[in-house]
Amino acid sequence: MEISISGPADPIAKLHNILKSFQPVFKQEKDRSRLIIHSECTRLDQDLSIISWRVRKLEKALVPGEHFEFQVRNPSRCEPPYREIVEPYQPVPGLTVRLFDPSVQQKTDDHTVLLASGQAFGTGIHPTTGMCLKALSRMANYWNKFNQSSVLDFGCGTGLLAIAALRFGAARAVGVDIDHQAMLCAEKNRKINSLDDRFEVVQGSWEKVCDSFDLVFFNTFPSLILNTGQKISLHLRKRGRAVISGFGADQSLVMEEFFSSMGLEPVEKNNQDGWVCLVFRKQL
Repeated sequence: MEISISGPADPIAKLHNILKSFQPVFKQEKDRSRLIIHSECTRLDQDLSIISWRVRKLEKALVPGEHFEFQVRNPSRCEPPYREIVEPYQPVPGLTVRLFDPSVQQKTDDHTVLLASGQAFGTGIHPTTGMCLKALSRMANYWNKFNQSSVLDFGCGTGLLAIAALRFGAARAVGVDIDHQAMLCAEKNRKINSLDDRFEVVQGSWEKVCDSFDLVFFNTFPSLILNTGQKISLHLRKRGRAVISGFGADQSLVMEEFFSSMGLEPVEKNNQDGWVCLVFRKQL
């Protein structure tokens, strides 16, 4: 597992000292510096919890405009490389995902999502993303409020879940991701799917979320879910839905209790290949 943290040179140098117990590797790039930390699979969530807490503490001392960028490469979440996705495929009925080819004229329609080649997570093939799409498909069919809904895709990666929600009839969507490459990828996907007026892409974390939403997707790492998941209830409208995934069956009960303690009612639970996806409803 590889945890990467980039930022301005001086703050990264301080962070290098703060995180010395993790034996970080320092790399100097053009205008930013980067720390690389390797973590065993079994320790990833624990290490991320400790590291993110220390990073947030130091981030408070940064001058306006400065920030740290996180990137985690976890092989257990890897999807097939974009170049291997040759044929269009249907992750759920009524929705086709197609790799964007700039050399061929491809029209957008209400049943197709075009994905530009990139490094961000979210092609619909990984079980966590696939289960989120299936939950979305069911909501689009039975939730009478869906066609007027606003959607937050937190940790959006490619923006696939947000774009799929718009294809199924949601009114507008916001994608938020702390990773700069993910933001660039989501921005490109917004443009090639002709969604400039309905899909907003923002780089950052919960501090960038200023609105409340009818539907929130949170498909990310367990440590991030448990560290910041309490924000979901604050940004979820009454009777809204939250789709949570990115964790294994062994953590399912912890996640259910965590979100239930915020007054969210569990309404759906799905399992696939050891991964779990939970759907909650906000009552009050």
